[in-house]
Amino acid sequence: MKNQNLLYLTAFLCLLCAGALTAQGFDVAGLKYNSYLGGDPQNADDENFSAQEYELFFNYPKKFNEDKTVMINGLAYAFSQMDLLYSSRLPDPTTADLHLISYKFRLVHNLNEKWLIVPILEPTIASDLREKLSTDDFFLIASLLLVREFSDNFKIGGGVAYTTRFGRPRIIPVIPLQWIKNRHRFNVSLPVKVQYAFDVTEKFACGVKMSIDGANYNLAGYENLPARVNKFSYTLINTGLQAEYKLGKSLILGAFGGITASGQLQYMNAEKDFAEQQLPPSGFFQISLSMRVFED
Repeated sequence: MKNQNLLYLTAFLCLLCAGALTAQGFDVAGLKYNSYLGGDPQNADDENFSAQEYELFFNYPKKFNEDKTVMINGLAYAFSQMDLLYSSRLPDPTTADLHLISYKFRLVHNLNEKWLIVPILEPTIASDLREKLSTDDFFLIASLLLVREFSDNFKIGGGVAYTTRFGRPRIIPVIPLQWIKNRHRFNVSLPVKVQYAFDVTEKFACGVKMSIDGANYNLAGYENLPARVNKFSYTLINTGLQAEYKLGKSLILGAFGGITASGQLQYMNAEKDFAEQQLPPSGFFQISLSMRVFED
């Protein structure tokens, strides 16, 4: 029973990061497509901000230490086409091709029957790759979580994370929580995600979700940006409806769409000075296909 609970809690922590609706499943591989439909940023005349993102990921879990510990190695690649809008006084906006390559190491260790400790390290390359890679293209994302299982239906924890979800890297507190009641599921990872799901059938689940998405990229320079602007970051707060349908034994087709309630673009130069643009509310949608394993 202890080993089964460890696997369930491992899946719970991974689901908090991935945003899946199924409570006791674990995504081992998948594809995602994100589209932000755009809005008119401040100081950019009538130009719309829009972005398209394609993501591929793979996770490999392995148990050891008499099944008290699960090590998860993950690889991910994301390609984004994103408008760089800086000022109405500059030439037409440029669509940048941005690349994000990351390796994620997660260690889920069972301290006892109720407590888990979870360190996570994610070295990342985030760049337009227009020039030779340098140390400015590398970022380290990390977090440390402690989770307590009060019952089979309720788990809560706390920790700290160093992340780029809010654009520029920063340290934030993190509170993961899961509550399950019959076919109702409530997953939270404050302050970056709040999610409610309802299992309509064994194959179909739907619900609502709020999440914060963001990244920080190193740039080689573009004609419509001042010459010394070498970093670009964004933060988007997305709220909408989410649904998943199980295809066969392990394939999951997912959709998430709604409103980007708030957004921010930031541009930084070599002297660490930065300019900001606020994005108005606009639409977005996400389509995903993943391979998920389920615990018995």
